[in-house]
Amino acid sequence: AHECYPKVPVQDRPFNVLFVASKHWLRHKGYDIWREIGTTPGVGFVEIIADSFNNSRTFHEMNEIYNSAQVFVCMSASEGGPCTLQEAAGCGVVPISTDVGCARDFQNIFVVERTAAAFVEKIVYLKDNPKVVQQMSRGIIKEAVPMRSEFAAQAWGEFIGKLLLKHKGLF
Repeated sequence: AHECYPKVPVQDRPFNVLFVASKHWLRHKGYDIWREIGTTPGVGFVEIIADSFNNSRTFHEMNEIYNSAQVFVCMSASEGGPCTLQEAAGCGVVPISTDVGCARDFQNIFVVERTAAAFVEKIVYLKDNPKVVQQMSRGIIKEAVPMRSEFAAQAWGEFIGKLLLKHKGLF
């Protein structure tokens, strides 16, 4: 089963910002924005570009990667989930996301415009405010759908049910 959980308290991790994408969707995932923000002083950047056939990561490896960061960025133009947002949340990584998928269904998230400036503003804010990072990390863990064993299917069903009720006019 997929285990996505915080192994290290967020305050004990380096201030790294994480970007995860498939190499086949880099443009759609905002890789150009990611490259632009990569020069922000005092910030570590962790980039995971996967190829579902040759360079995929195991769930265990992804859990380790999420636990190496304090901030996760989702710069996508559109998303269905995104699953990476849910996984990062389960590890206590504070998300900054464009307005896609389930992003607005979280309270402990920054939803921003799809520009480098918007992402840099929030990254710098979080870097300068470690107590905010800790508070948001604790909150996002509580909001995340459990990604563990027998609870995963039921939890995802409840999560999707809440989304459908909340957005019933769209379906």
